[in-house]
Amino acid sequence: SPAVLSLFDHHTNVPVRQNGNHHEDPCRSIDTHTQILLAMLDQVYHSPSVLASGFDSTYALAELYDSHGLVPHVPGTSWQTQFGHLFGYGATYYSYLFDRAIASRVWRKHFSQDPLNRE
Repeated sequence: SPAVLSLFDHHTNVPVRQNGNHHEDPCRSIDTHTQILLAMLDQVYHSPSVLASGFDSTYALAELYDSHGLVPHVPGTSWQTQFGHLFGYGATYYSYLFDRAIASRVWRKHFSQDPLNRE
């Protein structure tokens, strides 16, 4: 909000941009879609299907991205092995999206009209 951004504007000769870029971000929907895919992948990786002897995490990733992704899986890659959140969150990666929705609602309902009001 402009009121909050103005708090950071007084120590420099360069004014802080007065509108947030989240409304103008053309990739916000793509980011949300990616978070949904990661949440779905997390559910697969923490489901009973991983107990099957032939379970292949890269195949599961490829199947998910090829069926629901905006961009298909690139054969020969296995980036999921480097993404620690899929292990550490234990089937709760979706909480990123859930928390974003809660924070957005709290902001709209309690702070958007007067973000500096401490009451």
